[in-house]
Amino acid sequence: MIVHAVATPKKTKEIYATVSDDCVAKVWESRSKREIRSFTAKYPLTSVEFSLNGERLYVGGVDNEIKVFNIGEDK
Repeated sequence: MIVHAVATPKKTKEIYATVSDDCVAKVWESRSKREIRSFTAKYPLTSVEFSLNGERLYVGGVDNEIKVFNIGEDK
């Protein structure tokens, strides 16, 4: 697995997100370095960014589409 991008929300550094070529976007807790959320796509992911309020995650991949995931929703 290769991590292609990392992002942090603008308002807090308590979490961060990563995307990788295994088609998974993950949200991590900064202090414990534990995965707290994950979202699966159909194609490898190459970019990630949080919304301004930090509630959504925008991810892009090799399919040239931007996907939006709500961080607060259950898996």
